[in-house]
Amino acid sequence: MSRALVLPYLDVGKGRQTLTVAPRTSVADMIAMAFPSLPAQRMVRVSIGEHVIPPDLWRLVRPREGATVIIRLVPQQSDTLRSVLTVAVLVAAVSLGQFYAPTIAGALLPASFTGYGAAAATASTLATVGSLATAGFALAGTLLLNALVPAASLGDQGSGTSLNAITGLQNTSNPGGVIPSILGRHRYAPVYAAPPYTEIIDDDQYVIAAFLFGHGPLNLYSHQLGDTPKDNFADVQMEIRQGLPGDEPLTLYPQQVIEEQLSINMRGDGGPSSRFTARDVTEASIDITFSQGLVYIDNKGRNSLIEVDFLLRQRKIGATDWTTVQTISILAKTRQPIRRSIRWTFPERGQYEIELTRLSQDYDDQSDKIARSDWTALRAFRPESPFNYDEPLAKVALRIRASNQLNGIVNNYNAVAALVCKDWDSATGAWIERETSNPASLFRHALQGPANVRPKADSEIDLAGLADWHEFCAAKGLTYNRVHDYDATRLDVLRDIAAAGRATPHDDGAKWGVTIDRPQAAYTAAISPRNSWNFQGKTSYALFPDGHRVKFIDATNGWNQAERIVPFPGVNADQVEVTEDLELPGVTDPDQIWRATRRRQYELIHRPHSYTVSQDFESLVLARGNLAALNHDILDRDQVAARIRSVVGQRVQLDTEVEMQEGRAYALVVRHADGSSIRRTVLTVAGELSVLDLVGDVSAIAPGDLALFGTTLKGPTIDVLVKNIERGDNLTANLTLIDAAPIIDELTDAEIPPAWDGRVGEVEDVSGLVPAVPSVAVSDAALTFNVTVTAGTGAIAVPATYVISYRLHGGGAFSTITIPAYQSIAYIVGFAVGDVIDVKARAVSSFGQSSADSPIVEATLHEAIAQTPTADDNTVKADSAIFTADFF
Repeated sequence: MSRALVLPYLDVGKGRQTLTVAPRTSVADMIAMAFPSLPAQRMVRVSIGEHVIPPDLWRLVRPREGATVIIRLVPQQSDTLRSVLTVAVLVAAVSLGQFYAPTIAGALLPASFTGYGAAAATASTLATVGSLATAGFALAGTLLLNALVPAASLGDQGSGTSLNAITGLQNTSNPGGVIPSILGRHRYAPVYAAPPYTEIIDDDQYVIAAFLFGHGPLNLYSHQLGDTPKDNFADVQMEIRQGLPGDEPLTLYPQQVIEEQLSINMRGDGGPSSRFTARDVTEASIDITFSQGLVYIDNKGRNSLIEVDFLLRQRKIGATDWTTVQTISILAKTRQPIRRSIRWTFPERGQYEIELTRLSQDYDDQSDKIARSDWTALRAFRPESPFNYDEPLAKVALRIRASNQLNGIVNNYNAVAALVCKDWDSATGAWIERETSNPASLFRHALQGPANVRPKADSEIDLAGLADWHEFCAAKGLTYNRVHDYDATRLDVLRDIAAAGRATPHDDGAKWGVTIDRPQAAYTAAISPRNSWNFQGKTSYALFPDGHRVKFIDATNGWNQAERIVPFPGVNADQVEVTEDLELPGVTDPDQIWRATRRRQYELIHRPHSYTVSQDFESLVLARGNLAALNHDILDRDQVAARIRSVVGQRVQLDTEVEMQEGRAYALVVRHADGSSIRRTVLTVAGELSVLDLVGDVSAIAPGDLALFGTTLKGPTIDVLVKNIERGDNLTANLTLIDAAPIIDELTDAEIPPAWDGRVGEVEDVSGLVPAVPSVAVSDAALTFNVTVTAGTGAIAVPATYVISYRLHGGGAFSTITIPAYQSIAYIVGFAVGDVIDVKARAVSSFGQSSADSPIVEATLHEAIAQTPTADDNTVKADSAIFTADFF
């Protein structure tokens, strides 16, 4: 098959795509396929290799198989041209998407070298062979500027909660802020979709809250409050809306509620208290709370009913007269807290002042009545929905009993959210709706999803290229899972998604796609001194760290924040001292963290060099990420670029001399006029000569072909990738090139990440830590010694038990008592009035480590003033040494 590259815009980097045509198709037919409505063929320019094909030969020239034809619009003074230039007619030339995994390294790298420090070793090679090479010392992180896929900057994470999206598991309010967009699968503590509020039902308080997960559709799983599953709580109601068109409204939170929490002590002698409602409301409610209960205790200790009355009044803001809403009577006979809620409707919409007065007397000086009352809440209601957004959003409404379960409002609700979007299905060859974390699918969703203000049509996306990338990501285990709830441009989001899939976004002016950093088989161009100028090479001498530290959200450990240190190749984990931080946005799998970090480290080792070169119109065939063959005598003095003068049999004559040495093997790469290339072995003849004997078929070699000469050990060329193209005047371009280094992928694929447990830091043995010496105090009462033990200070180990030793003063063996540390008090009985005892204690850790004994304390038992405790009173008798401790 032949290929055509059509450049339909004056900007040659815009609208480039490929068209594959049958062999022997004429140039005229190619133009007709590329521009079916073009009336004037003189508006295009056609070239094959370095040769421009004149229009009168278009029907006669039939490029052979494998040829690359460039068809480009050129400026003409005509209205037709101006109309054509407004239409993106896309025909392409360069074969894309053909990749393989070669086993050879770049020509500048020693074939056996794969370990730590390779960059420094090979950098000196480049720096000493040519005066155009420049170098400087830098930290390794700066060398990632040579990466085809740029590394994320530590400052590129936006102003939101990108890394710490659920670390604190705290719900927050963000009115007027960014609507979250969850890409992939992630646990998330969503923002409030509306202010939470409370309501009273019977004597129980309930919390009602609505949460916003963001653009849908989302599947929601594993609902929790903090780390506790929702089902562990009683009296919970939940409504889930996935963010689909036609979602029903939330009935648990149907209208706008503005709640003000109050703490106003309502006293009979304190007069009225008043508060203003929110503006433009139709209803209100108040809560009255008796925090100590409401009860009359009769002379027999029984709970009896008691009544407390309040007067509730209102007036609209601006009015002078009050209107009585109602007299509130609350009766109860309980010592438990009680709450009462009163709700009513206003006569007309507006803002009101609410006044509450306690009519009943206070009972502060009467111990038989408990009736303290507080005004604890004022709510105002508007009939409108609390949610005002045109696109469907994933929301959750929650109603949960707070009494005896919660301490305040719900502020730690979280769930696992999974995006449902178009995902490539290789089995059916179609895009289907389902959950996915594949970067290719999320890239398309970012371009077309509801978070995009100006979504792209299918025709504006390289869907075939994304399908190919999807399969690449699936094969490599590459995923992207992230909560985007911060300000970012579309391009920022696309860059982060693409980086997780080893790619970068690419917009050719007509379609969005990606450039994937992976080994390639198809060479797009050959670059040499014969078709380029201004060659320069640059190498930075790197001071590599011992490893990289990556902070990430660990999906294998409850989506908690984690940190993984990945040693540099050749460095043992226990030797890591100097580290650099590395950002890998959207990566939540610890194994993927390891491989992605190692790949960055291999890039540092095997892509230390960058090259710049200028080219004329031959650069038109190149696009970012293309593989090219680079030949230059500055890189290797054995490399020579020449032209074929003549071919006779197996012998070719070059237009310049090359030098060969006895005992060395040489090769010649010949690039034909149509852009295709062949490689042939050269018979070694020592000396300087321009006539070479080749091995193999040379029938396709013709005078004028470009010839690239070099040794077979290093190769006549080195493989490079096009990192950047800066277009200049008159169809020239400045190219930035980097080493292709397919060994990076080979080494990355061979990586086996060590087992991961998510623990941070080394395991410390605390079993040998000793508690501090405790202090002892002894008192006596009712023929009992009361021994109080207090923990000492200055030690780390926490006491688990105390061992108390006692005896009659003057000598003899000690008896011992062991009590739990949380009790701290022991009672000793069995001694007579006037007895003096010695008491000491020591602390014992949970691992059995014991402190030294405390100083001995002497204590005398005085005359009894109360009944002697019995064994039933949790005491110990000195004569039996049986002890059970009482405690407070």
